Amino acid sequence: LVEKMLDGIEVQLNTNFFDNVEEYKKNCKNIIYTGALDEYFNYSLGHLEYRSLKFDTKIFDCENYQGNAVVNYTGTEVDYTRVIEHKHFEGANSPKSVVTFEYPSDYEEGMEKYYTINDEKNNELSSKYKELAEKEKNVIFVGRLAEYKYYDMDDVIKSAFERLFCCFVQFLCSHVFHVLQDALQFVSNLKEKFLVYMQQYCLQMIQKW
Repeated sequence: LVEKMLDGIEVQLNTNFFDNVEEYKKNCKNIIYTGALDEYFNYSLGHLEYRSLKFDTKIFDCENYQGNAVVNYTGTEVDYTRVIEHKHFEGANSPKSVVTFEYPSDYEEGMEKYYTINDEKNNELSSKYKELAEKEKNVIFVGRLAEYKYYDMDDVIKSAFERLFCCFVQFLCSHVFHVLQDALQFVSNLKEKFLVYMQQYCLQMIQKW
């Protein structure tokens, strides 16, 4: 599925967008940015806050550890918040099972940014960054980090489609606008040629008379 989606598209791995950001802006008609909002603007207004996660993966000598791919824990009886038993995603059969325990963590430099902290202070700062984002030409900010907003998976997919639709409408309007411009220019040129022709014709008729 992913290979078909990327067919004919150049893929660059192990590449930091910010190492060549100006080159990308120059050569790409549109940029879909899903990274951290404050990082895009080089933290010019200050750092936004995030939460991260830590993972502990273990192998158990059993065919079935929890009977499901994902189990969430919302209470205080355990330190982890989610347990993932990977074999259930593919329906694999094996005498052992790989299980990952997911723990909440404060974000530290170098860690992955998983969740935004949408308190009053961060929301106020993110609003200022969003004002800067609206001024960026041909850059689409999508996702939890780029929009600095908590999304469930269904909501983030909906948001992506809505933004894609808006981009399509903008493209269509722009295309129609250029077509109308060309059409008006054609009519204008035709009008000028017609007037020149009529002037010449009238002069010829006057000379004959």
